[in-house]
Amino acid sequence: MVLLKQKPQWLDGRYADHGKRASKFALVGVLNTGVDLVVYSGLIFASLHPVPANVVSFLVANLQSYFVNARFTFGANGKSAPLSLLGYGKYFASHSFSLIVSTLLIAVLAPRIGPIGAKLIAAVLVVGFNYVISSAFVFPGVGSPVQSDAKNGETAPPGEV
Repeated sequence: MVLLKQKPQWLDGRYADHGKRASKFALVGVLNTGVDLVVYSGLIFASLHPVPANVVSFLVANLQSYFVNARFTFGANGKSAPLSLLGYGKYFASHSFSLIVSTLLIAVLAPRIGPIGAKLIAAVLVVGFNYVISSAFVFPGVGSPVQSDAKNGETAPPGEV
């Protein structure tokens, strides 16, 4: 049996906030998926092809997701993460990969299992990627579990800076 000489970083609380934020992100994701599915289903019901319906429903849910995640998931001390057109541009650009993946999955799966089943599978498969991208590139350092220490350039958990 090999014993660790040092406690792994993930056990020292440094990354505990990621678990909290990932949980909030997942909760917001349920809301976003609901918005996405309602818009997508409405467009399918209106006889729009599944691929353009996916793009439109993505755009609606993505905009709503940016605002809710900035406030609820990545906000700190009761304040929203900074919102801006540039910030939304980064959010949209980073989540566009998910749009591409989900659209390809829908194009392949919809003829086999139906458009709603294809949409659900695609939504489940892209959620983890969306959290990592949002945390690292769209809202970096906002409510981050690792904050910079300006005095010496090192990083420390919140409350120890």
